[in-house]
Amino acid sequence: VNAFENTTVSQCMISPDTNGNVMIPNTYKDSDLTPLAFMGCSTLKTVNYESGSGNYLTKIWDYTFYNVKTLETVTNIPSSINSIGYAAFTKCINLITIEYNNIATSQMNSIGDNSFQYSGIKSIIIPSSVTIINTHAFDNTKSLTNITIHNYPNNGNPSKLTTINEYAFQGSAINNITLPSSIKDLGPYCFANTYNLSTITFGKNSIISYIPNFAFSDSAIRYITLPSSIIDIGSYTFQNCNKLKNIYYIYNGNNSNENDSQLEIISDYTFYNTGIRSITIPVSVKEINSMSFSSCNSLFWVSISCASKVIISATAFDSSNGVTRLTLPTDVTYTGTVPVTRVAQCSLCIAGKYSASGDDGNGNCTDCPIGTYSTIIGAKFSST
Repeated sequence: VNAFENTTVSQCMISPDTNGNVMIPNTYKDSDLTPLAFMGCSTLKTVNYESGSGNYLTKIWDYTFYNVKTLETVTNIPSSINSIGYAAFTKCINLITIEYNNIATSQMNSIGDNSFQYSGIKSIIIPSSVTIINTHAFDNTKSLTNITIHNYPNNGNPSKLTTINEYAFQGSAINNITLPSSIKDLGPYCFANTYNLSTITFGKNSIISYIPNFAFSDSAIRYITLPSSIIDIGSYTFQNCNKLKNIYYIYNGNNSNENDSQLEIISDYTFYNTGIRSITIPVSVKEINSMSFSSCNSLFWVSISCASKVIISATAFDSSNGVTRLTLPTDVTYTGTVPVTRVAQCSLCIAGKYSASGDDGNGNCTDCPIGTYSTIIGAKFSST
């Protein structure tokens, strides 16, 4: 914990007027506004950066507005500012939003650790120039429902955001978010405990390859569409997502055949205690690890490729009451307690399912291409 966080200092480097307003002159340089510049300033309501020539400021310092409980808005942030420092707006419980002079020309690059943690911010736009949202940046922002990542690739202004670090939006009130295709790294717990988050969308041509441990655990997410670039889904990633019903796949931003997926690993407890009802296991998957679908009591439908050689942990479906039988191709490895019916690969091509031309209607395979899918879980193996 930084020593500043326990201080009782209260100062106003620029005194507010009688209405609680402060104008930051456009002649100011970074040395004119130091860390703690308005920390604890008890009458400050509005901060406005003066327009016009100048704009020599390049940062909002660490702790600049820390614990200013009366602060409501910060407006006209100049394009020259490239970073928001550590705990700059932490505990500003009445802060509604911050606004930029021109978001299209903003040079903002980094949103610092804990910068808005425990603040009252309700909405925010992330400029396309931002490359990183750091640890705990919006942690426990209980009023933050709307976040927009500025991303206009068709106008030559695509988002440069590559990293959302651990706990960045943990415990916030956001209800949906669209991640740009530039995202490479998500940190553990980055969207955990987001009880209003129902949808998350990945951008077209996404390059992200890993969804980390606990990333969406205990969230309200209802479904997720995974880009084809995902190779590994970490442990506990969707743990206790009771509203999560379905997993889908995309390729280049469009609905696609699951064959395009590069997914290889579903880790321990990935979907533990979710409300998931159905899932397709892409042919690329090599491992379904321990307890990955444990306690998924609504799970009743799973599809797997005829050509799959996936290794399924013996405990993958433990305590999932809807899983009463597995019908598996001969090349799939499974040693668990769920009863298994072994079938030749081609007999999984069921007429009316995924390859009507691949089955002659009597269970004889006429053409079973790699990646053809079929229902494999449940007491009833239906051809309708």
